[in-house]
Amino acid sequence: EDAYNRTWKLGSTAQFNHSTFYAGEKKISTNTCYGTNLNVNNADQGTDWAEVVLQDGTSQDVGDGVHEYDIIYAALLENKTTGFNGNGFDYQIILPESGLQGSQPSIAYYFYLELI
Repeated sequence: EDAYNRTWKLGSTAQFNHSTFYAGEKKISTNTCYGTNLNVNNADQGTDWAEVVLQDGTSQDVGDGVHEYDIIYAALLENKTTGFNGNGFDYQIILPESGLQGSQPSIAYYFYLELI
């Protein structure tokens, strides 16, 4: 069974670690985010391809005690590193998609890449 909490693990656990990085001017300290390491050559691994889940600290009450949050999926860049299919890449990311049966609303994803 695939589930959010099976994919995304809290930093500084045996399942996931990430280095310090910046999101714009905001410093994200080592091992403070939920995230995962993406597959390499179609196999699990734990050192390259860190992807983290960020949120901006705001939420919207949509009723019945349910809140919606602004979520950012951030993939840390690599340099010609072996990726999901065995080829070299600088960037790869996974994004969630509804697994519910029937017609589901579309989810818009916006991509932004910052090279410094």
